[in-house]
Amino acid sequence: MIALLLAAALAAAPVPRVGAALVIDRPTQGPVVAVLGDVVVASEVVGDVVAVGGDVELAHGAVVRGDVVALGGS
Repeated sequence: MIALLLAAALAAAPVPRVGAALVIDRPTQGPVVAVLGDVVVASEVVGDVVAVGGDVELAHGAVVRGDVVALGGS
């Protein structure tokens, strides 16, 4: 029951972003993927965060319940 409530409260995983920054500002189900763009996490991500050719920035209070990977970035 709790898992169903939690799943309903999370935003769906965003479509992978190409060539633009991706800002996560509300609880989101991962994976979160950006190609040739940065990812800024300012909330919770349940899943992985990946930036290929970009940076991953974790804002104050950000939580990632998965892996954080930046290939060709930091």
